[in-house]
Amino acid sequence: MSHHDAGNAAFAPRFVATSGASNRVGKIFVDYLRIGRGQTTAGAFSARSRPGLGVSMPVSWDQLMTLKSGAQWRIATAREYLSFQQEDPWADYWTTRQPLAEAMKKLGYKPTFGK
Repeated sequence: MSHHDAGNAAFAPRFVATSGASNRVGKIFVDYLRIGRGQTTAGAFSARSRPGLGVSMPVSWDQLMTLKSGAQWRIATAREYLSFQQEDPWADYWTTRQPLAEAMKKLGYKPTFGK
């Protein structure tokens, strides 16, 4: 999805492009400044650079409702959490094919590109 698509009426209530934690409570932050050649983003198991911020951790769909926040794991707790995991939450990542057309239709999404 591009930052232009995030402005679509179906997506607008769910996304925000304004940085700062207080601006994005309960929303998905679209960092459109990171979408470009040579730009990077945090990958799984990445630690945030400032003290107190979380470690990016892969989770299963079943775990989502049990998470307390995006900073659930810190450098001090991530290793312990991983040591108790018996299954890889991304085991099917490379073989799963999930078309987005049906989900986009349910959301009333209409692409803005190609016009």
